[in-house]
Amino acid sequence: MLLELIKKDLKISLKDLKFQIFGTIIVILFIISTISSINILETSLKNYESNISIYTANTTSISKSMLSMTSGNHVYYQKPELSNIIYSDNKFPDKISTSITNFMPYASNGTSSDIQLSWIFIIGVVCSFAFLVFAFDSLSKEKKDGTLRLLTIGTKSRITILFSKFLTILLIFSGIVLTAIIVSLLYIAIYYGDMINDFIVPALFFYIISIVYISIFILLGLIISMSKKTDAGLIRSLVFWVFLVIVIPLSAELIGTKLVPIKTSAKYDKESSDAYNKEFNEWVSKYDNENGNHVRGNGYLEDGLRPAAYYASREKMAVKYVERFSDYEHQYNIISYISYLSPFSIYQTIMERILDKGITKFNNEINQFSSFRQDIENEMKNADKLDETSLHFFYRGAYGDAPVVSGKGLYPFSNKEFPKPEKLVFKYRQSGISERITNAFYFILGFVGVLVILISYTALRFKRFDVR
Repeated sequence: MLLELIKKDLKISLKDLKFQIFGTIIVILFIISTISSINILETSLKNYESNISIYTANTTSISKSMLSMTSGNHVYYQKPELSNIIYSDNKFPDKISTSITNFMPYASNGTSSDIQLSWIFIIGVVCSFAFLVFAFDSLSKEKKDGTLRLLTIGTKSRITILFSKFLTILLIFSGIVLTAIIVSLLYIAIYYGDMINDFIVPALFFYIISIVYISIFILLGLIISMSKKTDAGLIRSLVFWVFLVIVIPLSAELIGTKLVPIKTSAKYDKESSDAYNKEFNEWVSKYDNENGNHVRGNGYLEDGLRPAAYYASREKMAVKYVERFSDYEHQYNIISYISYLSPFSIYQTIMERILDKGITKFNNEINQFSSFRQDIENEMKNADKLDETSLHFFYRGAYGDAPVVSGKGLYPFSNKEFPKPEKLVFKYRQSGISERITNAFYFILGFVGVLVILISYTALRFKRFDVR
């Protein structure tokens, strides 16, 4: 009985001009998104390859002397990915650098361009509104025509009628989006055949999560259509959609920034500088006297006080750099918690975690980059221990102080080549798909929970719905 109703509704809907036009528009939007995204991706990849090539050449050159390396920086460039077509977020940097001697992360944008018309936007904004209206129209139109009353006085149960409407609209959405994805994949395969295999799994999860997401709006449309004042339902649908998809996410950012304000970049820079100067001056007041400047000067380099002061001061400075990231993360989390009142924000968060984007990826990058820097430091110190011409002082100013002791055949730190130059370029390790799904599990569970509640409530409302 349910299948018969779905088949009947599908035949009518597929002949409906509004579905034909909308389906065509969605497929065209997906194609436009894919083509424009690939063009942006090509430019971003060229910038990335250029940056990596220059950085690798510079790293290879500086690795000839570990002493020179102490004054340098490690730099990580985020590689643009094909999954940016699905979801791209410019809130997070794609370039991170740090001093080689201390972990002082500095993040910026410099490799890729943000993709505005992403698949997430098309589904999350365009389709959510359209299918909310379609669902509203499916009941209100039949009630107005009198066909809904005829169905309910027949042998068919109200639950069967309701689910036939819900599943019909959901099947139409699934068919339109599946067509759009397949056409887009064919285009991607032509230009990025070697990368298509890595894109299929994310596209599949995007499709599944999108079906759950749109189901929520279909059910909301059905609920609104059962209100007493049906004529005002369309306006009510629009207001409801604007509130859920636009107002809540934008308000979350406004409220979050007020609840957890962060300092200006200039203020953070001053705090870092002050922390450095305070520590360095304490060393100066303790060890510099009429007998000599053991810290400010480099004439007494071999006693190790100047290198120790440099290193300790930069460690204090490094703490401030990390605190800056912590403040930004705290504010971002507060904004996210508020925005979770919107299904669109939850939808984005689920895809962000499955695709390894946003705050999840940024935290992983910072943690991995920190470990990478520490590993390089350990390698340098181990190699330095074997160098008899080294004083074994690992600090930022070692290269500048070298002339003071080089006349004695000594160096503040080993002047020999870094033993493993191939390790000097950081490579991000993405977690497996199962781990990424686990990270998104509670959000997916919440989505499903909301869906179950809405289905139950819609069914309850329809049982009492006056179809006259």
